Amino acid sequence: MKNHLLHTPDGVRDIYNGECKKKLLLQDKLHEVLLKYGCKGDDVIELKKLLIAHGYDQGITTDTKSSQYFRSSTRKMVLAYQKDNSLQVDGKAGPETIRSLGGKYE
Repeated sequence: MKNHLLHTPDGVRDIYNGECKKKLLLQDKLHEVLLKYGCKGDDVIELKKLLIAHGYDQGITTDTKSSQYFRSSTRKMVLAYQKDNSLQVDGKAGPETIRSLGGKYE
């Protein structure tokens, strides 16, 4: 099946499976985008693993089919981590938050 991408102000979204992409097309240049509520995929699972490793594990899992979704429990843990670590508190996991957790943002 052919991929159908929707370019939105929040990023590039695959309209068949709702996956958030890490790139945003602005003025013909690609820019990084945040992992946030509504995103889906392996990157969300990796984010959850990083949060759990730092003790931010309330309500999040990495071992079920639904683990690939960034939902309210993940957002709450991101918010708590950001607040506790003097980061911008917005509930979105961008380069600063991911790197602070010890992850790589490419």
